[in-house]
Amino acid sequence: MNNQYALVDSFSSQNYMMDAHESQLLPNGNCLLLARFNRTVDLTEYGGYPTAIVVDNIIQEIDSNDNVVFEWNTQNYFDFTDAPHTSLIS
Repeated sequence: MNNQYALVDSFSSQNYMMDAHESQLLPNGNCLLLARFNRTVDLTEYGGYPTAIVVDNIIQEIDSNDNVVFEWNTQNYFDFTDAPHTSLIS
């Protein structure tokens, strides 16, 4: 938005549902965005449900042409056992 609150440009996450909590415009004109992806996972080996919904959090860097130039997904870095204080059964 400009000084008159008119939209000049916008960014959106690619391939995931955008999480509007935070974004950051980078000096190179790219934008860092938060996104989410809900997936169904069998958590019975952890004492959970066979069709549990797990939310992955994603950070994407989007360039001015709406290309993803960087992506980081929690699914690739965390396991369910990393949060032993969390109950997998609700």
